[in-house]
Amino acid sequence: MGKKATVYLADSALEVIGKGENLSGRINSICTRYGAIIGKDCPALATAEWMMICDILNATVLDCDSRDTDPARFLWADISESGKLDGMAEKWEIDTEALSQQVRDMPYSQQVAIIEVVSRFWVDCEIDYPSDAERLQAAGAKIKA
Repeated sequence: MGKKATVYLADSALEVIGKGENLSGRINSICTRYGAIIGKDCPALATAEWMMICDILNATVLDCDSRDTDPARFLWADISESGKLDGMAEKWEIDTEALSQQVRDMPYSQQVAIIEVVSRFWVDCEIDYPSDAERLQAAGAKIKA
């Protein structure tokens, strides 16, 4: 069952929605399509890579009202810096420079999918999952074998 909500729509969102009488229908269609794109384009990463990304983005505001300010566009730099400054490479035992370059080379849709997984991951932090991989998968992550 749906839920009635009051939302603020940024100018960039209004441009995407366009004009018309059925605002709820347009928003629902856009969200459905967005969900399908995110599900299809989510990259497969190792559990440790996902966990490191979730770790570095913990408490980060991931919302945006413009593609220019979208944290997805700068994720590669956050990964690179975290390996150099925050010791994340050692903590998660991964090559942060290689991961940073991999994310930098991804299409925007995959970068956005990573941000979406991280957002869902932290929303569900109160739920106790048997493993990090299961918690990540519940958030929509694809785990590389």
